[in-house]
Amino acid sequence: MRENTVEFSASEYTTSEGVGSITLTVVRSTAVGEGSVRYRTFPLSAGANDYTNVSGRLVFPDGVNTRTFSVPIFADSIEEGAEQFRVLLDDPIGAIALGGNTDILVTITESAALAAVSAGALPTITISSPQNG
Repeated sequence: MRENTVEFSASEYTTSEGVGSITLTVVRSTAVGEGSVRYRTFPLSAGANDYTNVSGRLVFPDGVNTRTFSVPIFADSIEEGAEQFRVLLDDPIGAIALGGNTDILVTITESAALAAVSAGALPTITISSPQNG
């Protein structure tokens, strides 16, 4: 990382549908000076029934080198396989610059319950009657 740059803490993230949200971490190489950076999501194969597009600005006060934001993730009943959306950092202001890891992919995998039902593994239901004594 160059001096006082911001970037995502990972080059890609993976989550499962229906988890509620995924938290993405943005790190700054040094915690000197105040600055901010904009974040935005963009749909690829994932759509509005899979996650909520978010955007905002992360402010890094002097002395702070980590910020997070969350993206809501939904469960649906459609068998789709893995789907993705893109997350971008841009528009740095103040005492920061963009690092190298500022354009990433988030992959949403099928929930385990939906994958099992889709694969034909239906749940077992046992019905028992009271025994007469």
